[in-house]
Amino acid sequence: MIILLSNFRVGSSVFQREYSKKTGATYWIYDKNGKGGYLPYTAEYLHPSDGGYKQPHPKINLYKVMPDQFKNDFKDFKKYFLDESSEIIYLVRKNLTEQILSYAICHETKNWHPWQEKVNQRFKENYQYSFELDKQLYKHYETMILTNLHYQSIIYKDYPGKVSFLEDRFSKQIKYPNKVKIENEKEFHTDVDVEKYFK
Repeated sequence: MIILLSNFRVGSSVFQREYSKKTGATYWIYDKNGKGGYLPYTAEYLHPSDGGYKQPHPKINLYKVMPDQFKNDFKDFKKYFLDESSEIIYLVRKNLTEQILSYAICHETKNWHPWQEKVNQRFKENYQYSFELDKQLYKHYETMILTNLHYQSIIYKDYPGKVSFLEDRFSKQIKYPNKVKIENEKEFHTDVDVEKYFK
């Protein structure tokens, strides 16, 4: 069992897809016939929209999960996921400010990935959009992402594994189109040394 212990906006969906192609590992993917109840976009096994916490599936050996999805069931998660894992990869991002602003954009537009734009009819294909981000909302997103990072760090101490930063595996080939601008983005900054969390 391979676990991708992820935070928000760290390139985890692309990472999981590419990792599966490279290794043949199977993960929680969308059932186009609608029979499996699979998520069409995030492929997050424990996502609350897909039933929330549950034990591992016998036909799946690659799990992308986030701490906020299992923190209320941590003892069970530790026993059935962490203790049974052959590899744990921690997916994170060095630049917290960009990570938070990316989350804010996705939350505002409801487009979490480029391939969702065809499903989300709010915007036309070649849209350009801008908005002003509320400071309290930024703080809320910051707290959420830092909380996930904190849990990743705690688990890493007992279950060390590979730490994969988005910036180290960044490729222009997978860079998402920059169609949305936060008008007051220069007002925001989160100064956190993410690398220290994994030492």
